[in-house]
Amino acid sequence: MDTDKHDKSIVENAPIRLGIDAVAGSASGRIAACVADGGTVCTYGAMSGENATIPAPELVFRGIEFRGFLLGRFLERRSLAEIVQIYSQIAKKVRDGRIATPIERIYSIDDIKDALAHTQRGARSGKILVAPHGLKALSQV
Repeated sequence: MDTDKHDKSIVENAPIRLGIDAVAGSASGRIAACVADGGTVCTYGAMSGENATIPAPELVFRGIEFRGFLLGRFLERRSLAEIVQIYSQIAKKVRDGRIATPIERIYSIDDIKDALAHTQRGARSGKILVAPHGLKALSQV
């Protein structure tokens, strides 16, 4: 499939200014190829287990910027009031159904070793969660 043409048809040929990369490896280069000149690719994970591959022509000739994102680093620069506001806005979007993510399995804190092993398997259909106060507490949320 011609990724560039396919992606442009989805956005009706509007320039894509931001690519979000959770995979790294060669996926970073494929995402960069879809971003408009001067755009940004933001990598926040490495699900491939590989370092992001950054093609030199994307950087030099097209001016694509590659950035990393780590939630902890983002939050440490915010006040407690700002953090509360951010999470309140996110919670409202989750309640309204505007943000959703598939969950593959929820583990009790007692099964933390199994949960960690599960995350290492890869190729999942959803998030692996740990319920620190037990699975019964989740049903009360």
